[in-house]
Amino acid sequence: MLSGVAVLALHAALALLTGYDPLAAYEQTRERYFAGVGRDQPYAYWVFANIAAFLLALGIPAMLGVVRGVRNALPEALALALIVLLATCSGYTKAEVERIWVFMTPFAAIAAAPHLRRLPLTLVLVLPAAQALATELLYNTYW
Repeated sequence: MLSGVAVLALHAALALLTGYDPLAAYEQTRERYFAGVGRDQPYAYWVFANIAAFLLALGIPAMLGVVRGVRNALPEALALALIVLLATCSGYTKAEVERIWVFMTPFAAIAAAPHLRRLPLTLVLVLPAAQALATELLYNTYW
């Protein structure tokens, strides 16, 4: 509760001192997304594509760990799943989740950790490297 009061106080101070309006900022950002790549695909496409892009950006071992955590109803994995669902249903981040949702990566690591401990360390390190190399070779990205 105290953290909620602190967040509200911070937003009130920003609004009074600078004129910051988070709701207007949200609406303007949504408008920009619809003016760009967000308008090219229907909303339902992005709901699934955002989740898939986030999970793939985590890397194969972490993705499997998070999915297993959700399936086993681990609180950490369920909390992450709820945040991801709320974020994707908002329609706020279309086509850029691998960049915008980076803040959720530590939470994904916490959710995946119980399952990653069971895998050999070599596999946990080699699979994401192989995934990155395959992505680079198959899609000719600029990274």
